[in-house]
Amino acid sequence: MTLDGVVGNAATFIARTGQWWKVRVSDGATVLGIGIAIASWWRINEGFFRTIAINAGLAIAAVVWAWQAFSIRCPRCRLRLVLHAIQTSSVLSWNKRTPEMQRCPSCGYAGPQNNEMQLTSHG
Repeated sequence: MTLDGVVGNAATFIARTGQWWKVRVSDGATVLGIGIAIASWWRINEGFFRTIAINAGLAIAAVVWAWQAFSIRCPRCRLRLVLHAIQTSSVLSWNKRTPEMQRCPSCGYAGPQNNEMQLTSHG
């Protein structure tokens, strides 16, 4: 898997449907939130501000993760792909399975093909 949503030679379903940016933003913001929490734990002296900073970092990570889970959807049937993967996969495999999807598991839609994407991107 690369940063642009390509597995092997094929763009993933999420990339073909124009939603790969949501994965990248969510991953980056989650790392930022957890980083804030960890940095607060080590760098801020004991006290109220430390507790606030740690909780704020964890809240950022949780909110962004929930946004990703609810916002990445199949354009045809509106299935929430991340939530579906969580409900149907093991705890350790859903995060790998979701970005590598090649089609919607509910309706089978594979996303726009190359010629459709070119037509819509120029007009």
